[in-house]
Amino acid sequence: MIAAMLILLSGGYILGVNSLIGTQTPTEVNGEIVKLEKNTSSKGGTSYIVSIKDNSNKLTKLLVSKDDFIGLKKGQLYQDTWFTGSLGLLYKK
Repeated sequence: MIAAMLILLSGGYILGVNSLIGTQTPTEVNGEIVKLEKNTSSKGGTSYIVSIKDNSNKLTKLLVSKDDFIGLKKGQLYQDTWFTGSLGLLYKK
């Protein structure tokens, strides 16, 4: 139980370490948009998730801003530069 709470509470630290410490590599992310999700939490926050499939059929989920999300459509080609952080997680500046 305590371990689960620590994992939930440390999420921000993991993302911070990933994006601030170590090597940050620009990564071209591209593929066909296969799903668009808008999730609203009970605390009132909204997250926008774009699922894309690349040429090798690998599915990638990206957390994007509302402004980026609004202009996207299923079936459209998504292409943008993200960064791979020190922990191997993608993020956008």
